[in-house]
Amino acid sequence: MPRLAFRWTVTINAPVEQVFSYLRDPENMWHDVEHDPGVELSNVKVTPDGVGTTIQVAFPLPGLKHLGITGKVTNETIELVPNRRIVVKTTPSMGRMFKFDGTWTWTFEPDNGGTKLIVEYAELANWPVYAFDRLTEKRQDRETNVWLAAIKTALEAPSRLSGSGANRPNQK
Repeated sequence: MPRLAFRWTVTINAPVEQVFSYLRDPENMWHDVEHDPGVELSNVKVTPDGVGTTIQVAFPLPGLKHLGITGKVTNETIELVPNRRIVVKTTPSMGRMFKFDGTWTWTFEPDNGGTKLIVEYAELANWPVYAFDRLTEKRQDRETNVWLAAIKTALEAPSRLSGSGANRPNQK
């Protein structure tokens, strides 16, 4: 089984506590509507300490979107260290042919009044054809960069950082 591993870094002009609080909410972490309106979130279960929090995510599969074929995964928070780290295990429900188990690690570091967000993803994949590996790597890198840019934009929006708090990211 091939192993895929990725690492991304983005600096967000917002305090660590605010970035962590926003991303601790699984709907904020996984809501990908900014660049793919076909993403659907369901069955959100939030635990008080964060560990055990789950969310199901359905998304159109690249190249199969026109056929209405979607991928479905369950994400479960398996580790949460306030203002430092969130680890999420991703388990698909797409059958044996596309079986993979992945782990997302979100690390939060102070950076000149802002936050250096480091996102790492690793998976063991059982793809039917190994040629998909390179396509998967390129797609994953492209989509995650767009996703992180959307998170950065959301957290740096002036209405999110000031005012009454009504438009601020979720505070948990």
